[in-house]
Amino acid sequence: MPKHEPRSFRFAPIALACFASAGLSAVALAAQQRSFVASFGSDAANCQLATPCRSFNAAIAQTLANGEVVILDTAGYGPMAINKSLKVIGPSGVYGGISVTTPGTDGVTINAGDNDVVTLRGLDVAGLGGLSGINVVNAGAVHIEKSSVSNFTLNAGACVRLSTAKAIQLFVADSFLRECSTGVLVDGTLDANKPVATIDNTRIERGTNTEGGTVTGVKATGNYFVNIRNSQITGGQVGVSAAAAFPTNTVAVQIVDTQINLMTTAGVVTSGTGGGSATSLTVNLQNSTINASTAALKHGFGTFRLRDNVFANVTHMLVNCGSDQFWGPSYEATGARGSNFFADFANPGAAAIGCATYNSPGKVPAQ
Repeated sequence: MPKHEPRSFRFAPIALACFASAGLSAVALAAQQRSFVASFGSDAANCQLATPCRSFNAAIAQTLANGEVVILDTAGYGPMAINKSLKVIGPSGVYGGISVTTPGTDGVTINAGDNDVVTLRGLDVAGLGGLSGINVVNAGAVHIEKSSVSNFTLNAGACVRLSTAKAIQLFVADSFLRECSTGVLVDGTLDANKPVATIDNTRIERGTNTEGGTVTGVKATGNYFVNIRNSQITGGQVGVSAAAAFPTNTVAVQIVDTQINLMTTAGVVTSGTGGGSATSLTVNLQNSTINASTAALKHGFGTFRLRDNVFANVTHMLVNCGSDQFWGPSYEATGARGSNFFADFANPGAAAIGCATYNSPGKVPAQ
């Protein structure tokens, strides 16, 4: 007599297959701490290492807060929107591209929670008609590292834009910002809160504005602190623009170990509106160089402090456009005085620099 299988074993393979299928579906739908994108990926996949997604947005949707999206190989992955704490990482030697072709849109939009931290590393964001490369709407802190942003040339756009009523911290390090109307825009829109921007070891080059507006390397307005260190700003109209707009708070720009070159208006420009007192704005410039520009400084508002700087090959040196605050330390028109060195400049008059009142004195006492 042939032996028969017990009934329980006869149906086991079918049951196991069903359970396996259900398990795969659960994995495909579940969010994970680390997701992956690749040129060979699919947005219908689960964004895991063996089955990566094709776009940033698909991977972000399947990644838990405080997780990571990792780029596996060179490709373009499309614009992205980030709404939580997240790292987007492009390893060294891999091109993680974002092309912005739709008018009025941004390459990366960050609109996360007040305490969320977002890190972008190793990205290349290119504007082909878009508004801004990286637009920070809300977060606790944003870190942009070893990235390149280029060709955002509209008046309202920027390579990196931070316009906020919140006290957001922005860090831009080891990056390249090229051919934008503004390299980094910091706009604190609420009197009570100061966003803080730190720009370190970054090159802002060859600014371009296709709508005829002012080309600026770093533009600060409203309520803010801005720190620029060990960086280069080359080619544009204004290297650093600092404006005071609120009367009750003090805003400040620190520029240290930085080179500003080839500006058709001035290396640094200060201005003030909104009834702020002359002490509402302070610019500290230390151990830096302004070279080959129409003016070194165009000082219209607040206090300018200078130490251990070199100004050379400029038409105008230190131009007072209305501020009642002294320069400091003291200086003379030529040579090394007050730890600053001034050389190779002329002073033909007010018209070229655009001041309503104009004073570039030979000597001003220290504060």
